[in-house]
Parts: sequence; C-alpha cells; structure tokens
Amino acid sequence: MILMVSGLLATTACTTYRTASVAAPVNIQVIIDYDNMDYVGEVTGTATQSFALGLPIGGQRYRVAVASTAGGNILPGNNRGINNALYEALKQKPDADFLIPFSVQETRNVMFLGSKRTYTVKAKAFKIKAK
Repeated sequence: MILMVSGLLATTACTTYRTASVAAPVNIQVIIDYDNMDYVGEVTGTATQSFALGLPIGGQRYRVAVASTAGGNILPGNNRGINNALYEALKQKPDADFLIPFSVQETRNVMFLGSKRTYTVKAKAFKIKAK
C-alpha cells in the first residue's frame, strides 16, 4: 500500500510557471578627452601559452581583456595568452587605469599535436584625472 501511494505521488503532474522578459543589450560609451587623462608610460607584457589539439592548457585562467579600436577588435578577448600578457603589462604601472595596446607579437613553436605560443603586447598606459 505504501509503495502504491509513493508511486502515485511520484507520478503526479505538477505545474510550473516561468516568466521571462526580453532584455535589449545596453551599450555604454564613455568619451574621455585627452585633457582628462594623464599619460603614465609605455608598458610591455609577455606571456607563454601552451596548446594541445587546439585547446589552451596551463597558464593563468579567468583573466579577460577587451581591447578594440574604431576599426574593430585588434585583440581577441578569448585568447588566454594575450589576456595574460595584458595583465602582465598592466602590473608594470599599478597606478594606470587602462591600457591602449598598439602592438601584438606572437611567436609559435609547433610541436606534435600542439604548440607553444609566446605573446608580447606593447601598450600605452593612462590614468584618468580626478576632479
């Protein structure tokens, strides 16, 4: 009897309500004039990333860099090696608020079923003036 009641309760239908709202993407653009920035200096960051069968292995994870120009992205945001190189460059000037990368160099050492890539990023470091 208990088994029959348990089976009946387990197969009883239930109702689920779900509400969803459509959200439009919000793009925010901040325009900063050169008068509102201080040039901190030029920085260079280098990082090495290994790949096996096209997948990144090792290296630092969870560092995301977004760098772009008016013509489009110059740095892919999902490249772990470039993100680590940008992170290393920013560590050179801890008082900087942001970097503007102007050069990316990649050196590849191809091996069996993988590769080892070294990325060097050169950037200009800026700080926003406090008012």
